Amino acid sequence: MDKKKITRWVEALKSVLIVLLAVSAVYLAYRTLLMSGLEGFWSGRNQGASAEVGDQAQSETAWPVRIAVTGWTENNTARYGVQYDRETCDEQFRQVANLLREALGGLCEARQVDSSEWERALGVSGGAYPGQEAGGGQPYASLYFDLLGSVPLSVLSGWLSGEDSAPDIAVRRLILAADGEGAALYYRNEADGACWACRTEVVSAQQLYAAVQNVTDNGAIFAFEQEQYAGLAGDTMILTSQPQPRIYSSANPLGQTEEGGRNNLLRELLTALSFPDSSSIYPGTDRDQVIRSGGDTLRISAGGVVSYKCTQGESSRYQVASEAARPTLYEAAEACRALADGTAGAMAGSARLYLRRAVQTQTGWEIEFGYCLDGAAVQVGDEGYAARFVVEGSEITQFVLQLRTYADTGERSAVLPEEQAMAAMAAMGCEGGELELAYRDVGAESVTAGWVTPPAATAQSKN
Repeated sequence: MDKKKITRWVEALKSVLIVLLAVSAVYLAYRTLLMSGLEGFWSGRNQGASAEVGDQAQSETAWPVRIAVTGWTENNTARYGVQYDRETCDEQFRQVANLLREALGGLCEARQVDSSEWERALGVSGGAYPGQEAGGGQPYASLYFDLLGSVPLSVLSGWLSGEDSAPDIAVRRLILAADGEGAALYYRNEADGACWACRTEVVSAQQLYAAVQNVTDNGAIFAFEQEQYAGLAGDTMILTSQPQPRIYSSANPLGQTEEGGRNNLLRELLTALSFPDSSSIYPGTDRDQVIRSGGDTLRISAGGVVSYKCTQGESSRYQVASEAARPTLYEAAEACRALADGTAGAMAGSARLYLRRAVQTQTGWEIEFGYCLDGAAVQVGDEGYAARFVVEGSEITQFVLQLRTYADTGERSAVLPEEQAMAAMAAMGCEGGELELAYRDVGAESVTAGWVTPPAATAQSKN
């Protein structure tokens, strides 16, 4: 073979190699997007594969009520935020649940961070990511999640993946952020308000960059970013559009006037509570109903409050499944969640249950769930919760269910603009608190939302 033919062969091989490398690069880029479940993220396109990501979660109880995504490069800053919109928030979370789940499963040692680093992790407009000087030109990406309640990381991890690999630290807000050095999960400890950061070995910066590459800015900000909102807790999210919360009808689901319908619901409730058809039912005081089975007693008030209490060691009706002698917090919370979902949750109509808190006691845990309407908490009566459980040892020994059902009336109510609500807070001595919408259910036929300042928020220092 002469020299010219050899040269032509070499050039041809080079061309083939270039094509193969290009195809490989495209494949790897696509694979990164596929693994993160974020093709077309925040760009308005529905992706069938990515929409299934969030469905792997065991329970919607773990889903956030607020999400914000921030992307920043040298030439562009954009943030998209959503709150008080359950449908949109759920749709977006389905696409990133995989990232949060993987991050929780691969956390490194935590380090405490100050408020300025927490703010930078949120992606301050025009600012720098933690550890990087402003104007460095490096890409940045962050995902912000607000769970509404105080949720232990172990429980969140368990509900998203089935494995409680994270610590039992209770959090409400998390930030999954990426910079030139990798990715980290930031969280605020609800017990003392301290902020922490953990590098994650599983989620890559490239996956988060892919998440924000098509983000469209909708003007969402956090209160700490603008001086006009200095009277609010810094984590308060504010959108450009004024909230117009839905009005919901509210009722006791067992309060139907038709006896047949009420009896059917009562049977379904007793079945979900593992009380058989052979249970004895008789009237108690104050129009209560008393149900007995095998030494266990349920009481159902005329207002739809279901209560149960057993003597330690005398009943095994509500055992907490565990491979160990003592259940983990996740196992206890999951047992309570399943019972709450099958009862209060099944009758809640438009409302969803969320975990309000899980408190350790000397003998176990007290675990509460609340109702949530379109991302806003519902305060039921004086107690506030939808369901409260006491776990002692390896069994649920007490619970109270406040049964309510809600339906969208198709109407909306007006609320004060955030700045006016902030002024009202200052007049009441609540300056520096978080501002959020909530419903109050005192037994009326409908509930409307209004601005509230949660006690936990006023106790925290501003970011």
